[in-house]
Amino acid sequence: MGRHSEANIYFFRRPEGEKPLDPGRGMIGMSTEGLEEYYELLRKEGRVKFVGDIEDKPWGYRQFEVVDGDGNCIQFFRFLEEK
Repeated sequence: MGRHSEANIYFFRRPEGEKPLDPGRGMIGMSTEGLEEYYELLRKEGRVKFVGDIEDKPWGYRQFEVVDGDGNCIQFFRFLEEK
């Protein structure tokens, strides 16, 4: 996270008057530490809408999802550790 991180993710608003596209979906895999840290940062900033809280899923992901004003969803996840 931040200017000199390995990856940066930017969300842009659609310019006023521009024709909207159909909403899309995307997934971004993250490191174990990075997912939790990024989730807390987004919560603290309060600039994105969360679909739900971060949680472990039965299919082996720990994940959360955000949606933008145009209806695009991005899921952030990491693989759960094998027990």
